[in-house]
Amino acid sequence: MIRFDKFTLKSQEALQAAQTHAQEKSNPQLVPEHLLWALIQQKDGVVLPVLQKLGANIQVLATELSAAVANCTLYAGEDPEDVANFFDFANSLGIEGVMMSPGYSYQHAPRQDVFLGRRKSKELFREIFKIGKKRGSKWHFNQSSMFIDFLAGNQSYQCTPWANPTYNVFGWQKPCYLLVDEGYATSFKDLIENTDWDKYGVGRNPKCDNCMAHCGYEGTAVEHTISSPLTALNVFLFGPRLDGEMAPDSE
Repeated sequence: MIRFDKFTLKSQEALQAAQTHAQEKSNPQLVPEHLLWALIQQKDGVVLPVLQKLGANIQVLATELSAAVANCTLYAGEDPEDVANFFDFANSLGIEGVMMSPGYSYQHAPRQDVFLGRRKSKELFREIFKIGKKRGSKWHFNQSSMFIDFLAGNQSYQCTPWANPTYNVFGWQKPCYLLVDEGYATSFKDLIENTDWDKYGVGRNPKCDNCMAHCGYEGTAVEHTISSPLTALNVFLFGPRLDGEMAPDSE
């Protein structure tokens, strides 16, 4: 297990700066892009001169890194028109893609009334996508078309938390970065082999019942894409279905 106090001072500063950058961007998890952004801000560090010697355009790189971590987490009371306006604005800035997800109902959050249930989440995304379709908007999402179809209520998916594992200074987090009280594994092998995966998911664990987050369902969507490429291609070309009955929740 990594110990933060064993890092060099510069590494500790970079990690702290990356965490702050992620929080300022309202990103729910720390990813390599945040850390690279923090490292190139260190004028007296070792990463910046190496990149400069390689001919990297640091200003462009910093801008692209900031764009690459754009995130949109939606909560109760969101106006679909406002969200659609944000997606249009993100496109106008040249952002490569936005990662969107309903807010996960953390049990330790001081307020629980801000979180969406699964039905409300699907209804919200359908309304947002309808606005985009009416406008002819070409939004860029950093997610698969089948995950977007899932958000629109057209797929019955079960969570696949091992598809997007979280590794941080404490170890491998069980079963995903959203559940903070389940403990840590000492190695990836320990995580995969000794985590009781059947305890987690919709209908299996009350903590998971309202979750539609990308960290659990993107992996399921990608697996579906591989097994049903024509279905995925249809959604990619024509977008998700935005009316009619929604798919039941998986159990």
